[in-house]
Amino acid sequence: KIDQIPVVDDSNTPIGIIDVQDLLEVGF
Repeated sequence: KIDQIPVVDDSNTPIGIIDVQDLLEVGF
């Protein structure tokens, strides 16, 4: 299970590593 993944750009999070919780908020 992936806990963290690299992200290029996101509306809610700065560029870097974000948590799955943040991904769910974005709608992935």
